[in-house]
Amino acid sequence: MSYAMIRGGTDVRAWARIRDDTAIEWETGPDEVEFTIGGRHGLELLVTAAGLRNLVATGSAALAALETFPNATTPDPPA
Repeated sequence: MSYAMIRGGTDVRAWARIRDDTAIEWETGPDEVEFTIGGRHGLELLVTAAGLRNLVATGSAALAALETFPNATTPDPPA
C-alpha cells in the first residue's frame, strides 16, 4: 500500500488480486454499495450507483480484452 499527500488530504492507493476463489461480499446502504474483497480484513470499496455502473462497464470491457489472451498472465504489482 502506498500513501501520497495531496492538497486537502491523503490519497491512499492499494491493490488486491482477485482470483476465481477470492471472497467478494457486498452490502447495500442508502447511497452506496460496500464491497469487501478478500474477507473481513480485505479491501473495501464504497461505490455509488453511478460509480458502480462505471465499474461494471469498465470491468466488462477489460474482461473482453483479457479473454482475447486466454494464456496471458498478469505480473505482480510493484511492492
